[in-house]
Amino acid sequence: MNKNKRSNKQIIAEKQAEKEKLEKDIAKLKKQENTKRTNKQSWKGEIGDNSFVMIYSTLYNSNAYRDLKPISKDIYIGMVLYAKGNFITEYPYRIYKNICSKATFQTAIKELVGHGFIEIISSGKFNHKPNEYKFCDNWHKWNKNNN
Repeated sequence: MNKNKRSNKQIIAEKQAEKEKLEKDIAKLKKQENTKRTNKQSWKGEIGDNSFVMIYSTLYNSNAYRDLKPISKDIYIGMVLYAKGNFITEYPYRIYKNICSKATFQTAIKELVGHGFIEIISSGKFNHKPNEYKFCDNWHKWNKNNN
């Protein structure tokens, strides 16, 4: 047998060591990300000082958007900022607590769902996590008479 050739057991052991190292690196990165999120206290700091939301005229001039209460518009814009371009996002209490009460937030969410701006993908109620929301464009079809 040639000394330069490795056995299957050696190759498997090396691959397993590489896998474990990658898993540790991933866990370390996740921990750093969670630390970053929990260290930010204010709504503005969480989203970022240089963040912005582009609102297209079709949305701004739509009947659905015009019918929303001001707090619902604020919550929607805050959610879009927090999502950072993702179509599915959570919106934790630590963010909206600086904007409104929990009851007001829940009312605004119901209004945003009813007007077709978001859908609730999953409820975090039983596992103590924030709900997951999906942005949608059903507001195009919204009609005050038909909801």
